[in-house]
Amino acid sequence: MRLVCLLFAVCFLLSCRDEFEVFPVAAEENAGEILAQKGVVRVKLSESTARSLTVDESRGVVETGDAAWDAVARSLGAYRMKRAFPPAGKFEERHRKWGLHLWYDIYFDEEVSTRSACEDLESLTGVEIVEEIFVPHVDYRRVAPLTVPAQIDVPMAVSEGMPFNDPMLPEQWHYHNTGQVVPSVSGADVNLFEAWTYETGSRNVIVAVLDEGVDINHEDLRANIWVNPGEISGDGIDNDGNGYVDDVNGFNFHTMQAYIKPMLHGTHVSGTIAAVNDNGVGVGSIAGGTLYSPGVQIMACQMLEEKNVTMVGNLFDAFVYAADNGASIAQCSWSYGDWNQYYNQSQITAMDYFIENAGIDVDGNQVGPMAGGLIVFAAANGKEDLPVPFDCYPARYERVIAATAFGPDLKWANYANYGDWVDIAAPGGNFYLTPGLYQSTAAVLSTDVGNSYSWQNGTSMAAPHVSGVAALILSRHQGVGFTVDDLKELLLGSTHPELYDYNPSMEGLLGVGYVDAAMALRPQNSSGPDAVEKIDAVAYNDCAVLKWTVTADEEDGSAFRYQLTWEAVDAVLPGGEKTISVAMKEAGDVVCDTVRGLRLGIMYRFMLTGYDRWGNASEPAMVEKLPRWKDCGKVMCFWMRHRRLNCLFV
Repeated sequence: MRLVCLLFAVCFLLSCRDEFEVFPVAAEENAGEILAQKGVVRVKLSESTARSLTVDESRGVVETGDAAWDAVARSLGAYRMKRAFPPAGKFEERHRKWGLHLWYDIYFDEEVSTRSACEDLESLTGVEIVEEIFVPHVDYRRVAPLTVPAQIDVPMAVSEGMPFNDPMLPEQWHYHNTGQVVPSVSGADVNLFEAWTYETGSRNVIVAVLDEGVDINHEDLRANIWVNPGEISGDGIDNDGNGYVDDVNGFNFHTMQAYIKPMLHGTHVSGTIAAVNDNGVGVGSIAGGTLYSPGVQIMACQMLEEKNVTMVGNLFDAFVYAADNGASIAQCSWSYGDWNQYYNQSQITAMDYFIENAGIDVDGNQVGPMAGGLIVFAAANGKEDLPVPFDCYPARYERVIAATAFGPDLKWANYANYGDWVDIAAPGGNFYLTPGLYQSTAAVLSTDVGNSYSWQNGTSMAAPHVSGVAALILSRHQGVGFTVDDLKELLLGSTHPELYDYNPSMEGLLGVGYVDAAMALRPQNSSGPDAVEKIDAVAYNDCAVLKWTVTADEEDGSAFRYQLTWEAVDAVLPGGEKTISVAMKEAGDVVCDTVRGLRLGIMYRFMLTGYDRWGNASEPAMVEKLPRWKDCGKVMCFWMRHRRLNCLFV
């Protein structure tokens, strides 16, 4: 009997394609080391310590009046201590609720090791967290710059098959791929031409570009550059009381000045999102509207500078600034290097602040087009498959969208990071389509500094495609009650898992599929998916394993997610619920999931409801099971796809 039980459990488990439970595996050794910024570390103080410390720098050394603090300051040669997130004017109360006022940067002798400084500061009473400060960077390839802008008279006849008159639009395969690049796959794009029949971008939507500086005077961008309505340029006054002086188009968080330096990478990323369409100049963009109907706005939040420019600000404050000043989407095409394993709590706090507070005023009311903020990160370029938690940060952070890249042939771009932490794929370019054959036009074409244009490739180019599509979705569905979770569901539900037909060895490692803007904008479905007809279930010890097949949906093909709830029958015991995404699956595919924490001898009722990407629900399906004790109470564990460990009690 024990053998029969064991064989049944093994067969049941192997018939399921989804994972039951995830366990981290040991991290590989880093391929290299990311160097910390010299002469400064960041600390988080307790509330009482932050209130009691009085910082005096008048004699060239940090003095607080606390003997232990002052001794450490002298040993480090500390000469400055300032708030990492500066006083925020009208937003100060909200910042304090989030504990942003508790973070301080301490500057000291650069000859002192930052790790040594961290150890010394950790010993002090009232210090909760100590962090080295790592400066992010961008990693991309600039291909064949065009120094002379392509420009023609307006108005003009639209090129054959082109919806707008931007002269370089036919070369932007990443928007509409008809095979113009060889080798190429028709449809390996974001399906933008159809999407434009529904929406071209709304002025109410602001995308913060956290990157290098943006060329805010570029002729193809300037009409869509955000202008702070409460600030007067050049008067040296914080007119709108947000804590920043002269922040007319954004701010430079590297130098803590209003001047935004025009730089290549930030300008290219911005052009993909919001270059002006149908203006007879240069390129098109995903959500840039048209010459007579402006699209989404770009808020320039410069985080990166040239290497010889001293950093005096807190780069992560850009997330906080963007939330406070009206942005709904934060576009981030940067990382800490190929290894990308650095975990920084002050950055996570700032990102969480954006996710929770974007579109919300200080009184908690929704005033923006969406409640909450969406953060999109490039997966970075390093060809690393790092499934361990905290790897590939910040893209690995579960609350952000991580975008990897493919080329015009719909093949994974062989420079791009991949892994089960990646959420979605988008065009990033791949100019080495054939060994030894260099094709600049297989990269992504967008704006460049000085009214020029260039082809570039990288996950840096894929991420703004995702941000741009998200901006289009938000433009169409904006309004009170629309949330960041609604946006994420529409974005991730509007994808093509057929990406894996061209990349079978990468299954599950490139996200839910490649993004389709038109799919996200088509008229809303009126009914949900079909109900699940049968749920197979086994229950041993304290767990139950359920198996069912993905059901069809008349308009979307198949269900997008399932909501599983459970409750005890005839007993007052806690139940539970969980969401199971099936975005990568087709109707008829098998799904498995495990519920734990049940009680032996108690009958449980399990309810399963399917949803489409619009949130329309199916009729619920139900099964009841009684967990029973089996003396073969061992844990059967198997390595399944995605390199995850699945376990089942038998």
